[in-house]
Amino acid sequence: MKDFEVYFQQLSEIKETWEIYQIFEGERKKFLSEVQGYNAEIQAHQEILKDYRRQIREAKQELESIFALKQKEEIELEALKENKSKQKLKNIIKSLHQERQKIKEKKHEFMPSVLKEVEVYDQNKQKQTLQPVHNIYSEDLYKKYRVNLKESRELKNKVMELELENMQLKVEIRDFYTEMALKERMEFESKEEK
Repeated sequence: MKDFEVYFQQLSEIKETWEIYQIFEGERKKFLSEVQGYNAEIQAHQEILKDYRRQIREAKQELESIFALKQKEEIELEALKENKSKQKLKNIIKSLHQERQKIKEKKHEFMPSVLKEVEVYDQNKQKQTLQPVHNIYSEDLYKKYRVNLKESRELKNKVMELELENMQLKVEIRDFYTEMALKERMEFESKEEK
């Protein structure tokens, strides 16, 4: 607006039309150079925006590939955990079979014989060796009893070992479920934040 006021003040001094034309032509050239400057600046900013958009696209693609890799790794981790638990069960079954085989082999080992002599003290506090009058049960029954007693002890020990392993497995399962719950909660919170 001020420029126009300056022009109107100059009009009184200008006497020829070519002088008016010259003033307007100068202003037109000045305006065109400013427009070209603005256009160059707009193009420069458009190039910068294109570069930013390209970087954003690349970052999104990289993020998608990272998420895909993460999902693949999680699936592999779950498969490994499942294989680990299966392998543990196989090892337990294998050790049980080995224990069973050992028990079967021990059955055939030499067993202690029946009672043949007993040392006792008489009224004079003297040591005497006595023999039992007769066996109450047959020799086969004694052998079976000794085998069963030995098996029973071994089985009790094995049951105690299995109970301990069972307790450890319960603790591992509890930890696994807790870990899964925490993971689900973190995933849920991350989805809510998005």
